[in-house]
Amino acid sequence: MSTCWSIQAHVGPVFQGRFASFPVETDSHLLETVRYIHLNPKSMGLDDPRGYEWSSYAEYLSGIGLCDTSLVREMFDDGDSFARFHDVKGEVSLVDLTGCRRRLSDAEAYEVARRVLGEGFPDSLLLCGRSERDKRLGKLNRMGLSTRQLERMTGIGRSAIRRACAATRKGGMN
Repeated sequence: MSTCWSIQAHVGPVFQGRFASFPVETDSHLLETVRYIHLNPKSMGLDDPRGYEWSSYAEYLSGIGLCDTSLVREMFDDGDSFARFHDVKGEVSLVDLTGCRRRLSDAEAYEVARRVLGEGFPDSLLLCGRSERDKRLGKLNRMGLSTRQLERMTGIGRSAIRRACAATRKGGMN
């Protein structure tokens, strides 16, 4: 009796499905791709991308190495802003760092809101006056939280959030 080897018995990156590739067409997509690659070692249990010897992260910080990092490095003021860009829990948004807007995940959005408005978010937002609420909604929107994310997190209607964000953009409220 012969044993037949089956590819279905093996699961993993070599045997499981075809890879996907997508063209990188915008600066925002390029930065998201670079961040994804650098943070990928976290899935292996490494907390700091600088601790992974096969990562190009250090080359992007220093500009020295095998990779041509100049295109990405030009999008940041310095190595500190590049490092902050990789801190997905930070309250610094992609807009603040690069002028490009990216969509935050709901978990990132909630963490940004909690850091900016405090542990009592979203209740504190609902308890303050309308003017203060609108300022806070506008600030969160400028930091990268979408109208729909704010709606889901706060229970405030989409049109009220849009009006608040538009008013803070016009009025220059902080």
